[in-house]
Amino acid sequence: MSTLADRIQEALDDTGAIAADLARACGVKPPSVSAWLSGDTKSLKSSTAIRAAEFLKVNQLWLTEGRGPKRPEGGAAALPEPESAEPTVADLLERLRAEISTQPEAVKRAIAELVTEYVTTPDASAGKAVADAILRILGPRT
Repeated sequence: MSTLADRIQEALDDTGAIAADLARACGVKPPSVSAWLSGDTKSLKSSTAIRAAEFLKVNQLWLTEGRGPKRPEGGAAALPEPESAEPTVADLLERLRAEISTQPEAVKRAIAELVTEYVTTPDASAGKAVADAILRILGPRT
């Protein structure tokens, strides 16, 4: 049987969401979601489980206990609703900060998104500012 961490990761993968998105949807801090994904947390509060299942488009019982069908009736996973406005550099950097401590693949996607959206801009100073911010977040080379 899969663990809570496995089911959360599977649902995130299905939707294309990342840990920071789930944290925001559940009203918790990213380190909490990191603990869920690492297996340090074995169960969720019912209010959090409800929000997580709703965001991930899965049945709450499947998410929390691994029982029953994964999806509600009719249920292919739907991607989370896109935010109404394009994310700003600050939004993307915040997302990157949150992901650094959780999932390496998600970090790669967030960096790729930053690079694609902003570094290739014709305004070289904006691109350099984003690149410098990424380097500050990632810290010195080891």
